[in-house]
Amino acid sequence: MSASDAQLALLQIFELDIKPSFDPNVFEYETSVEFRKTQVQITANVTDPECIVELSCNKKQINKQKDDQFYICLLNYGFSEVELKLTSPDKSKTQIYKITIKRDCIPRICLFSSTGVDVKQRVDFEDPISLTAYWRPFKISANTMEMNYSLPFLNIFQKISSPDDLLNVISQSCHDNSTRYSQSLNMTLENKISEAQVRAPYICSGSLTYFIFLNVYSLFINY
Repeated sequence: MSASDAQLALLQIFELDIKPSFDPNVFEYETSVEFRKTQVQITANVTDPECIVELSCNKKQINKQKDDQFYICLLNYGFSEVELKLTSPDKSKTQIYKITIKRDCIPRICLFSSTGVDVKQRVDFEDPISLTAYWRPFKISANTMEMNYSLPFLNIFQKISSPDDLLNVISQSCHDNSTRYSQSLNMTLENKISEAQVRAPYICSGSLTYFIFLNVYSLFINY
């Protein structure tokens, strides 16, 4: 066995299937979970036991428990990113494996408080179309201007109009028809939303009341 080996021998998520099927030479995977699932258990075994493994979930470092053989990752509201960085024993080689975890949409409207300092959260975290929390926020950038939309709405726009028409609408709003645009999932915004305080309508005995939850993560636990 080479001391420069930095490769996984096994990668799996408890009770979930990753796509494509695990192959040591494939470095990007994805899977989906239902909205009730708040965390996943990830098993990652290396070919060389001396290899250094660093796992992060949504930019947060995760460590194995002393007697556990797996990592526990808390999930975001919409998308979660898991990154495994392997460093060979002689530190001459590194390799990164990535898993994107898509979470189903919660069947309940999430609203931000409209009073006090939380007004800024409404500006930063609410989708401009639905006026509810972004779900899988997607970023469209043009020079220094940035617009975010929930990914399902962009999917609808693309179905009812050609991609060029969508870009023309965005171009007009930026007053620059020659700008080239980049599109990407806004994981920074996703991470912030998942830690924000929200309120959700809850129907009880025929009346509508609001419960305040600490964050979107606890909202799923209390659902």
